[in-house]
Amino acid sequence: MNRSTADFGIAIPSAPPPAVASLGQWQRSTREAIASRNDGRLAAALAQSRAALGIALELIEQPGVDRIDDRIAALVVSRLNLADVQVDCGELDAAVAQLCEAHASLMRLVLCGDSARQQAALRHSRHTHAALLEHLTRHGADPLIARTLRIGVLTLSPGQWALH
Repeated sequence: MNRSTADFGIAIPSAPPPAVASLGQWQRSTREAIASRNDGRLAAALAQSRAALGIALELIEQPGVDRIDDRIAALVVSRLNLADVQVDCGELDAAVAQLCEAHASLMRLVLCGDSARQQAALRHSRHTHAALLEHLTRHGADPLIARTLRIGVLTLSPGQWALH
């Protein structure tokens, strides 16, 4: 005989609803990561930077355009901060991947986002572009960065690159 716990008067608490990511959570996580990096605790900074990036990714996926500029800024800052910590840890390839994904994600928003996301992505793309160039200056040529920069140029000036 199948009986439910309700048959015995036992109340099983339901799981709490999943927490919705907030900019406040992201700011706290980012501050912790920066403090850890400044204190030389790179393993903690790496973990906290990844956590901040996870929150930023959730923020971007939230529907609507309320504070979209802040949410896109959180994504950019998270990826750039994580790349900085990865460089500190000697993980140059991982840092390049973060920098390139930061820029590429903005270019995807420019191409496929709604108007508010497109405008915010354009505003923040100068930061990711500059970070890519700075990495090249400090660490030398990298084919992934070169490819990402080309994609950015093609995205931002599509009419100039028509094939004949």
